Amino acid sequence: MMTRTTVARLLASSCLLGMSSAALAQEAGQSGNDFTLEEIVVTAQMRSQSVQDVPIAVTAMSENMMKMAGVDDLKELSQLAPSLQASSTNSEAQGTVIRLRGIGTQGNNAAFESAVGVFIDGIYRSRAGAALTEILDLERVEVLRGPQGTLFGRNTSAGAINIVTKQPEFEAGGYLEGTYGNYNAFDVRGSVTGPIVDDKLAFRLSSSYVQQDGWMTDTISGDDLNSKGRFQMKGQLLWTPNEDVRLRVIADYRDVDEDCCYAVPYAYRGGIAGTIINAIMPGAQTMPADPESYEAQMTSGPDRPNYQKSKDWGLATDLSWNLGEVELKWISAYREFESNRGQDIDFTGADLLYLKQLNNIDMFTQELRLSGQNGRLDWVVGAFYSDEEIGVGGDLFHGADYEAFLNARTGPLIAAVFAGPTGGLVTNWSSYVNVFSGGAIPPGTGWGEGTGVYGDTWLSKNKSYSLFTHNVIELTEKLDMIFGLRFTRDEKHAESNLSTPNTPGCNFALPRLAQLPIAELPLGAVLGTDDVRRVIDVLATLGCLGITSASFDIAEEDQDLNDSEFSGVLGLSYQFDDDTMIYGNVAHGYKSGTINLDRAGTILTRPGDNTDPRNYLSPQIGAEEVDSFEVGMKKTMFDNRAQVNVALYYMDFDNFQLNTFNGSNFLPEAIEDVKTKGFEVETQARFSESFDMMLGVAYSKADYGDNLPATVNILKNDRFGTNYPEVSGLSGQQLTNAPRWVLTGGATWHKEVSDGMEFFISGNVRYQTKINTGSDLDPEKLQKGFALVNSRVGIQDVDGKWSVELWANNLFNQFYQQNAFDIPLQADDGFGAFLGQPRMYGITGRFRF
Repeated sequence: MMTRTTVARLLASSCLLGMSSAALAQEAGQSGNDFTLEEIVVTAQMRSQSVQDVPIAVTAMSENMMKMAGVDDLKELSQLAPSLQASSTNSEAQGTVIRLRGIGTQGNNAAFESAVGVFIDGIYRSRAGAALTEILDLERVEVLRGPQGTLFGRNTSAGAINIVTKQPEFEAGGYLEGTYGNYNAFDVRGSVTGPIVDDKLAFRLSSSYVQQDGWMTDTISGDDLNSKGRFQMKGQLLWTPNEDVRLRVIADYRDVDEDCCYAVPYAYRGGIAGTIINAIMPGAQTMPADPESYEAQMTSGPDRPNYQKSKDWGLATDLSWNLGEVELKWISAYREFESNRGQDIDFTGADLLYLKQLNNIDMFTQELRLSGQNGRLDWVVGAFYSDEEIGVGGDLFHGADYEAFLNARTGPLIAAVFAGPTGGLVTNWSSYVNVFSGGAIPPGTGWGEGTGVYGDTWLSKNKSYSLFTHNVIELTEKLDMIFGLRFTRDEKHAESNLSTPNTPGCNFALPRLAQLPIAELPLGAVLGTDDVRRVIDVLATLGCLGITSASFDIAEEDQDLNDSEFSGVLGLSYQFDDDTMIYGNVAHGYKSGTINLDRAGTILTRPGDNTDPRNYLSPQIGAEEVDSFEVGMKKTMFDNRAQVNVALYYMDFDNFQLNTFNGSNFLPEAIEDVKTKGFEVETQARFSESFDMMLGVAYSKADYGDNLPATVNILKNDRFGTNYPEVSGLSGQQLTNAPRWVLTGGATWHKEVSDGMEFFISGNVRYQTKINTGSDLDPEKLQKGFALVNSRVGIQDVDGKWSVELWANNLFNQFYQQNAFDIPLQADDGFGAFLGQPRMYGITGRFRF
């Protein structure tokens, strides 16, 4: 439900639009006023068109629009596109999630492709974290909503972000930009372009370097956390041997070395786990006096840094060849992405659990398109091929304080069960393995520092083949029919080798628990049940985390998953006049299934036996499919001084791919029913040569279906004969990070203050209603509605040759959480949160030549 404040904002926006229309009408009636809106030409349909002539829901943003809105990192595009949301969690390289209309693929798992595809210069980036960063030589961005597949090389189920960068030019030029801001932020970037051979061969060389100190503080070490360190460079050649052939060659490289990504304890209740942790290390688990403040500090274990390092490089060729009646387009690309990160995953100052993970993604793609026009038919046919190899390696080990924490946390239960039968010798897990191993595993070694998982590896080899066509048929002078069809074949093969050679406590305890003399133990009084399976499960779960347990190792497991699917679109567009178009379409979209590449998601917690298939969640997740229905209108008014675009949609997803974090495990699953429906309104107006305004409204009801099965509980009931609820708690709930309402607005005003120099001021705002940021939709993880305001003021040359700007992003220092999660080992004590950035401000100088 919208608040009174939200309704007031909507009413104010409506009044403003009404007054704007009157003002524009008056201006249009006066002679001598020839100012119009900037026309943005897009290639959303693989042909150059004004965005107002494209019969699909697309938001197009020019370089100048993004500059004035303070959009530097592409995750900030949501300031201008109300239906778009981007967030990062435990790793920007691996944990970035893009959502359109409330739909995205969440979770830190390299196996999952994004529901929202990212294309840079026509080249598909298979993982969002490898794409959403500062982009050199940005020309424009197109955000396409709804399933894509009959135009772009790779099919997507929820939408696509098409990023276009500047090509080499035959006229010499370039630019240099420098920024300095708070948190010692330093950003310098530049580009130079020009001819090598006049009219035949041109080049462009670009580079950037970004650094920033952290904006969080470790209460134990005093270090600043969440820093930035990024370097990238890009080289291009453009060869035009004649007027029919254009060959573009692109090589790029990016290096990231950052102290990232930290979370804070957001809701801490001072429960048993926290009390134990603070007893082990005083102050290791604390709650700030004001949790909703950027003065909140966090703790991290000694010598357990959070870091992310990544390298990303690629080489691509883009050939355009006019063959007369047919245009040939051939894009060939090879990319390598490597991400290496370490994380203190207990998120406390005690030394409990530490993760190291390495991802490698190599991808080769080929896209071939032929296009042309025959009479009333405007057609595109194409083929796409991709060959991707994903390698994942992981180590997860216990810290120096883990065994002490384990004994204090579970010791009373172990003592109650075993102290009597052993004459008081067994009172915790350390004494349990010491006594029953005959002293072979002395205290401090069963779960000692450095024990855990070493050398887990996964290798996934994925191939995709597709044929597609997109056609626009002119039925009458004003009525067009759109027909697109795609056939996709995906073939995936995964191998895993999981081993836990260094967990003596777990390796010894679990097999023995499976052989316990249950009848001789005082179980009824301690656990309230005589169910052997239930007792073993409780003891094993408390004694050994599944994610570090040898009982769940799967050596060299091979998996194959093959999918074939037709997808497509059928639509109509009607052009009332040069300024007004309506359209409607029905589409079927598809995203391939996947094979899980995460130990934590493959287990169900069954001790002592890894051969029973009931003990495992299936590592295979089926293909995600969607049926989409959309109608819209695009209207240009007042001699191209104003535009209004409206879209209404309904999207029904089957097998929605989901990763849910439960405090220790990521549980991948396919949700059988997810729906999103709503509308979008985007407007632009130019009131004078000096004043522009943009407004956007998006309403999205993105919900899980009713009566969804609780997969894990069903498996447990089948195994134990227990009576866990078999209807998922997600049923009927709003999707994670999917606000019902989003309002965006922006304005820019400039005025010439002297000959050749002008003053300008710009501001924009994005307001969204409340969301739940937890993948499990725990009610405590609610983020109330909030607004982010960016502003910019400066002077510039009227011809755009130079500018000096003062700017601020998140001007009012709005606190907000991006993602909340159950803290491992401490779920009953509260949860942690990854926060959005606080206020950032600085000065930027730009020089173009």
